[in-house]
Amino acid sequence: QAATDRAGTLTQGLLAFSQRRVLHPTAVELNQLLTDLQPLLERLVGREVTIVLDLAPDLRPVRFDPDALRQILFDLALNATEAMPAGGTISIETRSEAQAGLLRVTDTGVGMDAATRERAFDPFFSTKEAVSGSGLGLAAVHGTVLQSGGRLRLESSPGGGTRVELRLPLASAEEPENIRAAAHAGGRVLLVEDDELVRRLVVQTLEASGYVVSSPKTVSDALELVRSDAEFDLLLTDLVMPELYGDELVLQVRALRPGLPAIVMSGYVNDPDAFPDSVEFLSKPFRPGDLLSAVARTIRRT
Repeated sequence: QAATDRAGTLTQGLLAFSQRRVLHPTAVELNQLLTDLQPLLERLVGREVTIVLDLAPDLRPVRFDPDALRQILFDLALNATEAMPAGGTISIETRSEAQAGLLRVTDTGVGMDAATRERAFDPFFSTKEAVSGSGLGLAAVHGTVLQSGGRLRLESSPGGGTRVELRLPLASAEEPENIRAAAHAGGRVLLVEDDELVRRLVVQTLEASGYVVSSPKTVSDALELVRSDAEFDLLLTDLVMPELYGDELVLQVRALRPGLPAIVMSGYVNDPDAFPDSVEFLSKPFRPGDLLSAVARTIRRT
């Protein structure tokens, strides 16, 4: 699990820096997200570091990918902790502006000199030992914020600590707030995934939540199932497969079963907007809750 998480974090960091990470922005109650995340952040930074929240009561929801925002906060908290080897304080503030929500993360650490500040957002630049950091933390944060339509500012001085300010776009008034996965709706899922380990884990996750899953090992077998009398509520397919790409499989399946809901899974796409609105995209690596939320959301649309 640790190796998988490390590999996934590195991959997502590279995609975030290049602004090619697939994001799912929605309306996020930033104050609530921070309140819920505080216990995890406190465990992450250890007993020598104190986390203080200062939350503006009039803050409007921001439009951002909630999972990406949590990862940003983890990255900033880890960076701040590295800068405070003898302990200290991390202050997390929210403030309201007319066109944005402000998120500030300030530490009481050693700070940066001018040369370090100039390279803080460069990929693979790190002041840490090679074993402890990839150098993608701030670069990935910067890429994700820019990709989401936000802005980022860094203030730091030697001995004066560091402040990272994120200016996040506001959500529209009519956009529903959704930072928690919805309960699944049940149904029959056709899973097409050529990696045996991934296929087995996805089947176990879905079946444990009450779904009935058919998981043929090849695209040809999947199409045979669709041509038979088998009924399905959802097609869940990987994107890159030996016989046929997942988006092409969706077209062939829908020629036989018009309107069948579909989810395409992948760790990377050149253009996340290339998929039609009727096809959900699920970014790898994902956790069980992400999978169940996407499946339930897609089936409910029918």
